[in-house]
Amino acid sequence: EMDTFVTRILLEIQRQFQLDLTLNANLRIALALHLIPLLTRLKYNMQLTNDMKDEIKASFPFAYELSVITSDMIQNTYHYALSDDEISYIAIHFSNHIEQLYQQKKEKKKILIISCARSSNSLLIYSKIQKKFVQDINAFTIIQMDKLDSITPDEFDAILSTSLKYPKIPEKAIKISEYIDEQDCKIISSLLNDDYEKIHVKNYITKELIYEGRLNDKNQLLKKLCELAAQKYNFDLSELLASVLEREKLGFTSYGNYVAVPHTMTRISDETFITAGLLHTPLKWDEDNVVYLVILISLGKKENHDLYSLYSSLSKLISNKDFIETLIKTPSIDKLLDFIQLT
Repeated sequence: EMDTFVTRILLEIQRQFQLDLTLNANLRIALALHLIPLLTRLKYNMQLTNDMKDEIKASFPFAYELSVITSDMIQNTYHYALSDDEISYIAIHFSNHIEQLYQQKKEKKKILIISCARSSNSLLIYSKIQKKFVQDINAFTIIQMDKLDSITPDEFDAILSTSLKYPKIPEKAIKISEYIDEQDCKIISSLLNDDYEKIHVKNYITKELIYEGRLNDKNQLLKKLCELAAQKYNFDLSELLASVLEREKLGFTSYGNYVAVPHTMTRISDETFITAGLLHTPLKWDEDNVVYLVILISLGKKENHDLYSLYSSLSKLISNKDFIETLIKTPSIDKLLDFIQLT
């Protein structure tokens, strides 16, 4: 019975976030072993406290979102409402296994480097790659352009080329110098670590999507943030706002550190967007939390993003207590955008 319930949880996560964890046997076992005693404790109204819940939420926001889905399914199936503390404990399991999943992806990276100059340049490139990335040397295939027909570019996660002007060079190739300078090494390192062109908060928020001011009603602020997005992207405000408010009924969108991260219950917009509210006075968000910064996320229907990367970049903002404290003292949209660009 528990295995079936865990399957339902993972299928719901797949439906909402397009992340397939159903075949992760270790995660399935970990969740089952956690949920069995949890349900027993819930039966006798014995929920644990978690002194680390705010740190868990700020550091692992994506894992926490998956735990909220789990909590909602527990409530719908077994009719027990989980506390924020218990939800945070579940998040630890998701965090551990998602991190392992992404580490495995890194280990499988294959990078093709195309040298468009003399064959001696290929040897020079190999020498520099070996020196800089000795532990990852097996990830690289280095060939001359005239040998390009002998390989299948689609087999590689990334392609680098010393020139992009030749017709044979694949469209997704990234330009590097023939001498592999420091900037090239940064690009290569990003590719190996799955950071290059990674989905990031900074890709989806602009000055016109940030509200700054004073509002003392949560629903008024959510409506304002939805209006900013509806005006820019020209879609139905009522549908967007209704989805955000539906998600708020589940609660648990405050992440501590005076930050809340509401989002839509389902995918409403075609494109992913992020809006933000920067408040001059504290806004009561729920029974236990007030906020000064609200970041609203809507995931696009047409996009299958690396949400782990999005939430990882978000965690760098919401877990930075010093910056949030500075932002509260001297609210500034430019200051917020500058920080997002640098994280």
